Amino acid sequence: MWEASARATVGYVLSLVDLLRETYDIGEVYLLGFSQGCGFAYATGLSAPERFDGLICFAGHLDSALATAENLEAAASLRIFIGHGYDDRSIPCEASEEAFETLDDAGMDVELFLFDAGHSIPVEAVREAERWMRRG
Repeated sequence: MWEASARATVGYVLSLVDLLRETYDIGEVYLLGFSQGCGFAYATGLSAPERFDGLICFAGHLDSALATAENLEAAASLRIFIGHGYDDRSIPCEASEEAFETLDDAGMDVELFLFDAGHSIPVEAVREAERWMRRG
């Protein structure tokens, strides 16, 4: 069920990005996901890295099935910002630390920002992600 749902979600997001690019004169495209949405952001970005300038992934898991050497090599130019609260009781902070290590070991441009909060995205984390996008 998860695989079918993930494929449908990834396809929908990619279709939406294509429609927005066709309809509007837009510049950079970043995909942000929080919690389960973070997993979908990883899945979408790693499956079509050429459509995004970067991913912003808050408090979620990187599915190890996506993190193959082949997928990570194909997505080598994709920038990734990972944020996670130390006190997250829904998804342990270690999930983001492991994702960071996997992506960093693959040579990807990845940044990890840990903050004092639970399963949330505080203003300070949003501001840090915004600074990261500008540094692009």
